[in-house]
Amino acid sequence: MTRYMSTNIFGKEEYYCNTCNKDLSKKEIDQWCCIHCNDQVEIDAGLSHTIMRKLPEDVTKDDIYVFPSGEFHEIYEVGKKKGEIYYNIKGYRQHPQYSNEWVNCKYQ
Repeated sequence: MTRYMSTNIFGKEEYYCNTCNKDLSKKEIDQWCCIHCNDQVEIDAGLSHTIMRKLPEDVTKDDIYVFPSGEFHEIYEVGKKKGEIYYNIKGYRQHPQYSNEWVNCKYQ
């Protein structure tokens, strides 16, 4: 089993499950899903939009990538080169993604 880490957790995050309609503590979250219903956790990180965390291989061109600075940018291509995942990000550049690192995306 691969262990995933997150290198960018924003300060004062609050967690919410839309399915259960309740605020969550960190103890009620496993792999960024609610332990009660297994739905994706919505994260209020004090940014302009709420976010979620996804596994690198689950990110698609329909996702909005969140930089550590809190900026939101559209992904227009997801690919692999030599076994490494990368995202082409509008208005930015190609962004390499470690395969064992959670990805912050705009909550959808």
